[in-house]
Amino acid sequence: MDIFAGPGGWSQGISEIGIRDVGLEWDRDACLTRAAAGHLTVRANVAQYPPDAFAGYEGLIASPPCQAWSTAGKGDARLDLPKVHEAVSECAKGWDPRVISSRDWIDMRTPLVLEPLRWAWLIRPQWITCEQVPPALPVWEHMCEILRGWGYSAHAVVLSAEQWGVPQTRKRAFLMASRGSLSLPMPTHQRYRSGEGSGEAEECQPSLFGLGLKPWVSAAEALDLAKPLEIKGNQKTDGVYQTREVSSPAQTLTRNTRFWHLRTSFGEPHRGKKAGSPKPEFNPTAQPSRTVTGKSGSWLLTRPSTTVVGSFSPHKLTPPGHRDWSSEGASRQASEGAVHISLEQAAVLQGFPADYPFVGSKSSKFRQCGDAVPPAMARAVVEAVSGRAA
Repeated sequence: MDIFAGPGGWSQGISEIGIRDVGLEWDRDACLTRAAAGHLTVRANVAQYPPDAFAGYEGLIASPPCQAWSTAGKGDARLDLPKVHEAVSECAKGWDPRVISSRDWIDMRTPLVLEPLRWAWLIRPQWITCEQVPPALPVWEHMCEILRGWGYSAHAVVLSAEQWGVPQTRKRAFLMASRGSLSLPMPTHQRYRSGEGSGEAEECQPSLFGLGLKPWVSAAEALDLAKPLEIKGNQKTDGVYQTREVSSPAQTLTRNTRFWHLRTSFGEPHRGKKAGSPKPEFNPTAQPSRTVTGKSGSWLLTRPSTTVVGSFSPHKLTPPGHRDWSSEGASRQASEGAVHISLEQAAVLQGFPADYPFVGSKSSKFRQCGDAVPPAMARAVVEAVSGRAA
């Protein structure tokens, strides 16, 4: 059972290991996207839907809306955090519906983070996994304490997408619980750390996990762009757009990614600035990029992409109907002026197939893509928590 199912990031990932889910989702476009991708879906309000109909389902997946928790927004859910912890504590002996109705929430989306507890208590799945932005990790840790009292092994952890081959440094907090043994997902790729080079020198070298790990995947590699190009976003620092290389993974993608565009690099060192610090020069070496958000600046395609989130814009990297992703094609377009990142490219940076059938307006498609869980991360987490692998 997949509640807050979105366009199908979890569904796409777990289908690779032979698991089928039923997704509960309220957004019309996301439901149509799921249907087009072949994922079973019920359009419904998760908070008002009776879980009893799904009693006996093997697993429970939940990705409550993250906008109220994200540091990119107002973060009103973080102001509600003491109330959330009180509510979680009151469920130690079982779910009590009064934990939501008896509180005056600052953000009405905040109590949605409690829905996994309600569903877990009522359908008693064998395993549970939940996903949120890192600021929600304390909530997952508290819920793990409650789930242990309900007979589960449980753990909460922050994972980074590039460690599972996603060309993006997206970090997300996961709750994992199982009635059987529980292990953490085993990375397949190296962790990206700024300034440590491309990672290629460490390929197949022994690691703490026994086998050698592959290098992280850069945005340029994922998009088949061999030459360094800049991706210019919409974030300014001191009135100047930031620049980031993408010889590394991309940053976190957001729904505002529609404002990103490619342009050629002229070989000059690009500068960026962190708040309260001098402007450092960015070394144009092969490194993953930082997490890309809707307010990200420009970056070079020699690093991994930054985190893809739901604030993409609908502008395209290439002209309508044209999908020349090659370095030559992108350079040619860039020389003719700024060219916007396409939905297909955003999908690839998020770990979806380029032709994943997102449905809706351009803004809606970018939002769905950015809000989704990268399928490779979804697969890794479910493999670990369920004990099932391909």
